[in-house]
Amino acid sequence: MSYVCARTGLKHHIFLQEWVTDGSSPIGMNLWEWLRRVARVFQEEGIRRLLITIVWRQPVYRRVVLMQRTLDQPVPDPSVRVPVVVDLLKETEVDEYINFRPNANPSEIRSLLTRGDRCFVARHEGQVVHACWATTSYAWIDYLARRIQLAPDEAYTYDIFTLPAFRGQNIVSTVMSVHVIPYFRGAGFRRMITSVLPENKASIRGLRKAGYQPFGVMGCVKLGPWRRDFFRLI
Repeated sequence: MSYVCARTGLKHHIFLQEWVTDGSSPIGMNLWEWLRRVARVFQEEGIRRLLITIVWRQPVYRRVVLMQRTLDQPVPDPSVRVPVVVDLLKETEVDEYINFRPNANPSEIRSLLTRGDRCFVARHEGQVVHACWATTSYAWIDYLARRIQLAPDEAYTYDIFTLPAFRGQNIVSTVMSVHVIPYFRGAGFRRMITSVLPENKASIRGLRKAGYQPFGVMGCVKLGPWRRDFFRLI
C-alpha cells in the first residue's frame, strides 16, 4: 500500500502483515487441525459458544497514531526541569541499559545496535533515566505486529521510555529537540516518524513540544485467526 503525505508530498509504501503468528491462527497450527477444533466446539457447545470463542480469544481492535516531524522546521527551545546528559548507547553499556529496563533481552539489545539502530540515553547523576531508539531501515510496530518500510530519508523513533520518577520533566522533548533531531538532520534525513497509543496523552504532549504532528492512524481488526489491517490519513 502506498500513500502521499498531504503535508510533505512524500510518497510512502506500507507493507502489511496479514496474519499474526500465534497458536490461534492457521499459521501457528495446521489449517485442518484448526478447522477440526472449530467443528468440535460447534458440535459440542453450539454456535453461540463458537462465536464467543472466536471473538474473545484475542484482542479485536488495535490502533496507533502516527506522528511526523519534517527536519527543515526550526527546533523548539526545550525547558528541561532536571539536568540530563545525553549520549548514544554503546555495546559495552548494554548491562547498564538492562538495569534501566530489566525486562529487556540483552542479546536483542546487542542485535539492534549491531544492525545499526541508535539508542539515545539520558542520564541524571550518572543513572539512565530515559531512552529513545531510532532506526533508518524499517519500522516494526510490535503492538500491531506490523512493518513499515521507510523511505531513504526517513528515520523512525520507537520504544521511548522514561523512568516513572522522572516523567513530567520535559525530558522527552529535550532529548528529541537537542539531540535526536539535530543528529538525523545533520546526517541528511528529511523526516522523522513515530507511533504512539492514542491513550498516551503524556507522550503525545511531549512529542508535540518537539514539533511532531499526527498524520495518520494505523491499526488492525481481528476476528479469531482472521485479520484486517487499515491505515488512514488524518
